[in-house]
Parts: sequence; C-alpha cells; structure tokens
Amino acid sequence: MSCTGPDAAVSLFSIVHRGAPMQFPEHTVESNLAAARMGAGILECDVTFTKDLELVCRHTQNDLHSSTNILATPLASTCVTPFTPANGVTKAAAECRTSEITLAEYRTRTPKMDAADSAATRGEIVPSELATQAKAADLNIITWTIARSGPLVRGGG
Repeated sequence: MSCTGPDAAVSLFSIVHRGAPMQFPEHTVESNLAAARMGAGILECDVTFTKDLELVCRHTQNDLHSSTNILATPLASTCVTPFTPANGVTKAAAECRTSEITLAEYRTRTPKMDAADSAATRGEIVPSELATQAKAADLNIITWTIARSGPLVRGGG
C-alpha cells in the first residue's frame, strides 16, 4: 500500500545509480529509462575503461562474468580468471574485466541481471528472458549516461 498514491514526478533530489537494477540489468538503456520514468532527475554512473581506453558505465571493472553472457562466448578466453567449475567443496570461479576487451567487443555482450552461481559446473550462462528480448530489439549496454532531453526531462513516457 505504501507505493500507491500520486504518479512519480521528476525530482533533481532523486539520484539513480545503475538505473533500475532490481527491474532490468544495470547500466542498460531499459534500466536507465525505467529509472527516469520512475522520477529520477539525475543519473549517476561509475565509469571504467575498455582495452582500447574507451569509457563505459559499469558498476565494477571485473563483473562481466556475472552481469553479461561473456562466459558463453569466444570472449571467455579474455577473462583474467577462466571459468572453473564447482567441484565438491570448491566453488565455481571466474573473473572477466571490462579492461580486457575493446569497446566493439563490449557492445556485443548480452546484459543479464547480476548473478553468479558458485555451484555452476558449466561456463554457459543462460541469459534472462529480458536480456534475450533486449538483444533481439537491438538494445545494447549503454556506454555513457543518457542525455537529459525529450520525454526524460518531462518525467518519462
């Protein structure tokens, strides 16, 4: 009941970090648009760099293995810690960094809700239905903040 009431309105006192990561994969167009439609007046993002020194919005430099489909692609070979399957008491492990791939390669990743399975026995990660739909709609992980113009200034929609 606490969420019922007036419609959301843009407020410069509402600062969003990573978009709406509980609804969409973080730092994606759909995540940032959702946050703007919910009234976020300011979009703040962490910035990191790619191998070719391009800046991209990422919460963490080394989380591509848990927030994209990189382990299910040939780019898995760029991971600084290759995927190691869980085996008895040993947990699954991988570490894939944004700085190990180019901007062009970064843009080929399919975003997914941030998650890691420490009991995984295969490097294949099945993208969420939302991530699959986003890729089919040609929506990519964004590489900078969204411009504050058009419907976003007026509160979304």
